[in-house]
Amino acid sequence: MFILKDESIIYQGLTKTDISILRALASTEKGLGYSTLSAKCGISRDDYMIVYEPYLLEQGFLDISSRRFITDTGKELLTKI
Repeated sequence: MFILKDESIIYQGLTKTDISILRALASTEKGLGYSTLSAKCGISRDDYMIVYEPYLLEQGFLDISSRRFITDTGKELLTKI
């Protein structure tokens, strides 16, 4: 079971891991699959799918088609951090 440890809130309810996910998505225009994205951020696929992705989708920072993409809102957020 996942327990948030050392996951300080950095900005507007986002943790270091949330920001890491957004930065990874911002680094590519092709988008990323959830397995690649979770590996790139050093988290398990299950934690990504259960903990992080729903929140980022709800906040409008992430979009999904066949891959995960950062939205314009997510890009704008990264410029503020």
